[in-house]
Amino acid sequence: MSIMQEVLAYEDFMIRERRHFHVNAEPSAREFKTMEHIDALLTEFGIPHVVIEDGGILGYINGSKEGRTVLLRADCDALPMDEAENNLKGPKVCVSANKGVCHACGHDGHMASLLTAARVLNDHKEELEGRVLIMFERGEEGTHNVIAIHRWMEDHDIKVDTCYGSHIYNALPTGTIAINDGPVMSGSAGFDFTITGRGGHGSRPDLSVSPVDCFVAIYNGMNALRMRNVSPFQPLTFSVGTLHSGTASNIIPDDLRFTGTIRVFDIKSGKAYMEQLKQMIEETCKAYNCTYTINKLQGPFSPVLNDKECAAFARGEVEAAVKEEGGKVVTCEPWMASESFALTQNKWPGVFALVGMQNAEVGSGAAHHNGAFDIDEAALKYAAAAYVAYAIGYLADGPDTSEKVFKGTFAEIYEQNSSKPAELAYLRHETDVPPCRV
Repeated sequence: MSIMQEVLAYEDFMIRERRHFHVNAEPSAREFKTMEHIDALLTEFGIPHVVIEDGGILGYINGSKEGRTVLLRADCDALPMDEAENNLKGPKVCVSANKGVCHACGHDGHMASLLTAARVLNDHKEELEGRVLIMFERGEEGTHNVIAIHRWMEDHDIKVDTCYGSHIYNALPTGTIAINDGPVMSGSAGFDFTITGRGGHGSRPDLSVSPVDCFVAIYNGMNALRMRNVSPFQPLTFSVGTLHSGTASNIIPDDLRFTGTIRVFDIKSGKAYMEQLKQMIEETCKAYNCTYTINKLQGPFSPVLNDKECAAFARGEVEAAVKEEGGKVVTCEPWMASESFALTQNKWPGVFALVGMQNAEVGSGAAHHNGAFDIDEAALKYAAAAYVAYAIGYLADGPDTSEKVFKGTFAEIYEQNSSKPAELAYLRHETDVPPCRV
């Protein structure tokens, strides 16, 4: 069959659904109506599925013959930010109706393209040799709801041979899909510190202990740590995203709080940097007569790393599917953003693709997590076709991944990723309340 033609038959549906999700954006861990909508659609399509409390939805498309299992994944949450009415060219075709929440990362397109792929696969389930799982994941942007899906799958002994996910990407033009060997997106770590000094009047800094002075030294030290201790062949970036201190221009504050993230592809380098960061902050605070509190120091979590055999196979299958509409498969520089799909790939080898959506004619291409972010809806057909192509192709003739599937538990995976005690307790069944519940 022509996968692209099958997808194009549902293109109007796909665009309609993308706009529905966009207008009705819901934030992480609160995607209640979004889940109800997906639940209703899968029921309408006759696709068996389960709604996993706090986690998302897992659908099943069973072929007529026994075989392997492919997991296809999309994330569902929007961001806690206001949306601009215009994109890079002019008015958007739709904007969020929920003030302070918007799909400024492309997850609306992810859901719409996976739903379309599910319809195509379900139409042809008699031809499938194996099973396709359709995973709609809540809380990718920070609440980590995938933990509930992982526990549910482990509890129900769900076997998977390979996984495939994709992400709309503003840096690539519409019609391109990047499938890399190895690194695709970075691993992340988070930090949150409070520095405490002794406040006073701005006219007599000698009678005070300024946490601002201490922070400046710490910030410069963070740069020095990276230069001295991280190999130039192992990328590592850091950024301070929030900085809070003071109440007036002539008052030296008592304390200062700063938060940020670190991005890295090599976990060992990331962990070493985090340890050195903590030591450097302790020594700098001592030198400036300040104290410090660690509010959070977590990670680094795994980067998104494609299995080379699966990626090579995917490039051939996806290229064959998208070239009919002028699409092509490329490779690109790894994206320094981070993705919870890394945890799923830690368990099951697979592929994460970046789907181009940059198009000056429609005004798409603004940075992710930006109010002007918008997608070119013409890109959705390539994303949907790639889902279908990988699933059908892998079930028929994909590489053997049996020895690459992680044989341990999800608790072990999360522990390796420096996860929180509450997450580990949940995965070990020490509590039934996931930490992502809101």
